[in-house]
This record gives sequence, structure tokens and C-alpha cells, in this order.
Amino acid sequence: MKYIIADGSYTYIYTGKRIFVSTKNLVDFEDILPPGIFCRIHNGHIVNRKYIVKVQNGRGGTVLMKDGKILEIAVRRKDDFLKMMQE
Repeated sequence: MKYIIADGSYTYIYTGKRIFVSTKNLVDFEDILPPGIFCRIHNGHIVNRKYIVKVQNGRGGTVLMKDGKILEIAVRRKDDFLKMMQE
């Protein structure tokens, strides 16, 4: 799994080859995914650190994923995300 994006009542799970749709919230996924590999970077995004190509600094910043997707990092989640990336 590369990343998960919440959009309204649905959650989209991107695996690389397929996209799965779920009605579960991101919190449900956050509770079962290993914290050293997956990180919630925004209210609407959970990413797998193995698929991050680049972190762009800014107020919150963004991550560039291997498939070219750019995801925003929330300001309040930035510090936790950067700590995870250094581990």
C-alpha cells in the first residue's frame, strides 16, 4: 500500500496497481497500520514512507510519492512526520 486518501464519506487506498474504495475512516486504518512505516501527514492522507521520493519544505510542506502524486503535509503534523522520517 502506497498511500490512503480520504474524500468525503469514502477512503481511497492506492496500492500501485489498483485503487480500493472503503467507507471506513482514516482513523480505522491508522489504528491497524504499523506506525514506523505509515504516517498520517494530513487529516486526509496517510502515506507509506517507503514510497516517498521527496519532502518539500514550506509552512506544512508536501511529499512527492513515487507515482508522481503530491500530498500536502498539515502544519500540525509536520514535526511528527519529520521525526518519523529521521528514524
